[in-house]
Amino acid sequence: MLLTLLTYCYAAGFYGSEDIEWACSNDAAAHYLCGNTAPDEEALRNFRRANRPWIEACLTSLYEKALGASIPTVRGPVPIPGFQKRSRAELGHVVRRKLDLAIMIDMAMCE
Repeated sequence: MLLTLLTYCYAAGFYGSEDIEWACSNDAAAHYLCGNTAPDEEALRNFRRANRPWIEACLTSLYEKALGASIPTVRGPVPIPGFQKRSRAELGHVVRRKLDLAIMIDMAMCE
């Protein structure tokens, strides 16, 4: 559950553990992913530390799927904005930056 939750939150723009904890109560998708549980900040941080490679792999896979995906419209399918011009190597870089940002936000919140 935490792997899915963190993958969704990083893709949706929730990076800090405090923000993700808030999202579990206030964002419909995050709330759904949590089910009846409410992970706290410390549990989220510990999971991220212990499973960073898995989180990177899931987020990269999600972004790779978005590369080939499109949004159906009346005038035909339209590529998802921001994904049509990125290589797979660039996606890996984006994913690592998102995780680094999450770590920096958590460090700043602890100060």
